[in-house]
Amino acid sequence: EIIEVTGVQTCALPICNLCLPCSNVCLGCTGMGDDECVSCGSTTFFFENTCVLECPTGFYEDEPTRYCLPCDITCLECSGPSDRECSDCNSPRFLEGNECLTTCSDGLFADEASQTCVPCESSCTTCDGSLGSDCLSCPAGEVPIMVPVLVDALRASSHPPPTSAPRAIPAARSEERRVGKECRSRW
Repeated sequence: EIIEVTGVQTCALPICNLCLPCSNVCLGCTGMGDDECVSCGSTTFFFENTCVLECPTGFYEDEPTRYCLPCDITCLECSGPSDRECSDCNSPRFLEGNECLTTCSDGLFADEASQTCVPCESSCTTCDGSLGSDCLSCPAGEVPIMVPVLVDALRASSHPPPTSAPRAIPAARSEERRVGKECRSRW
């Protein structure tokens, strides 16, 4: 017979007739180990037979049950079970609002570094980067025009040197050029 006392549960052996305290991380337990919990207190969450202060990546904290429950398969981190409650995405998806998508909406591009959908430059309808020379399509009445872009100049403008040490921009070599598309009005 198992004897139960508030906050503790006895060992699992029916011949025990002895009440042993749970680990201090458990509210209810099947044994005295930290990984033998069956319930947790009001400041922790139940996860894989133990009680944790925060749920691990891929799980969210369900307040009513005090359990760590799995995120939707598209989410790396989330605030609930839905595919519209993501805060970070599993690759190869990108976060747009609270959803993880394989393709970003028009006006946004998939930023590989942050795994988020980032706004295009305002002159572009669709793009593959944040610069005006990264347009793939343009608003009505405008057309994409091929333009040469110096890669070193782009690097210098997106990562300006410290103000205390002026730095010369190195001359661009032919392999440091790329072609971009800017949107311009039809003439």
